[in-house]
Amino acid sequence: MVVKKKELCNCGKKAVWVYAPVGIDRYYCDECISNKDDVGCSCNWENINENRLYSGGKDMSNHLPKGIENIDWRWVEQPESNGVKITKEDGYWITLDEKQRPYPCCEYDYSKDGFYTEEYEKFLENECKRIGYDLMNDPEVKQYIKEYGHILWLDDLIKKVEKIIKENK
Repeated sequence: MVVKKKELCNCGKKAVWVYAPVGIDRYYCDECISNKDDVGCSCNWENINENRLYSGGKDMSNHLPKGIENIDWRWVEQPESNGVKITKEDGYWITLDEKQRPYPCCEYDYSKDGFYTEEYEKFLENECKRIGYDLMNDPEVKQYIKEYGHILWLDDLIKKVEKIIKENK
């Protein structure tokens, strides 16, 4: 039986982005998460008009774009959709990444090493049982359960458990 260790994007590449709310198509590689034509998520939009709308006339330069237009930031422009059209004059802008793409929604998490599958986590739990290692007595696991109510299968714990399993084969 082959156990898939890491989540993959629909394109087949390693997923490094995950949409935190559970749903279908929640894992994405760095190439599929965004493109230059995206308007990005409104949670990442800034508006130059916030300087005068919410500041009582004070300068709020943190709402002004920094860097070079279309390299570091760009205006959010969107054709009419559901009766709403966004133009440059509306004052919305978005920060761009090093590939001139908008960053994904704030509900995405990133891991340069990717994300382990639930199938692999269950495999590790079963392997611990098979070799007689009491995973629930591991101090790291105890702490996760105390703080979060469940095991957090982070890279350090995965590597530690993989090593224990390997040493006990």
